[in-house]
Amino acid sequence: MDAASIHLLQILIPHMQTALRLRTKLAAANTANLFSETALDAMSIAAFMVTSTGHIRHMNRLAVAHLQRNDGLRLNNSRLSATDLRENAQMEFLIAGAAGGQRNASDAIPGGAMKISRRGSQHALQVTIIPTPDSLSAATAIPCALVFVHDPSALPKSRAAFMRQLYGLTPTEARLADLLLEGLEVRDIANRLTMTLETARFHLKRALAKTGARRQTELMRLMLSLPMHSISG
Repeated sequence: MDAASIHLLQILIPHMQTALRLRTKLAAANTANLFSETALDAMSIAAFMVTSTGHIRHMNRLAVAHLQRNDGLRLNNSRLSATDLRENAQMEFLIAGAAGGQRNASDAIPGGAMKISRRGSQHALQVTIIPTPDSLSAATAIPCALVFVHDPSALPKSRAAFMRQLYGLTPTEARLADLLLEGLEVRDIANRLTMTLETARFHLKRALAKTGARRQTELMRLMLSLPMHSISG
């Protein structure tokens, strides 16, 4: 290779390296985005991923069906909106809080639950809004929230199954979390699941890490906030 070719190669190498890094980042982003969409699509409940302003980043087929019915929820300039103005203001407030991810001293999970009234049914939609789990948030460049819409007339899925779908808990971790919610101590759960106390604590530690909860009480609050939990009032 002559001197001119070597000089040209030296000029091109940094540009080639930059292009390769950009391509790698793009591929990783596409993979993360595909994972988040697949996770939401696999759920047996209507699920929206929205920004703090309510703009929809992704929604599964059940969520699309809700919007197509235009009964309680609708699409307004790419934003998820409630037909009732007062309910819409409340939903916007909960979405902004969940996307912001700010927790107060009581370890309350940002977001919340509410009801959305419908014209076509006496049963209001039950809406649950929570922060996007870390496993899904990697696909978004900006903070997002998950909005789950449950029709009370439909049969609910078990809370443990939902935890497995949303946070990637193993069957044992999800079962352990369910038993905690029933009021059992970790030692009693170990006996129930025929495992050592150390193994039960290991599964609990992994469940806490996957859900982002810092202690058992916070994990229980998170589970109670899921769509399977009925909303009083």
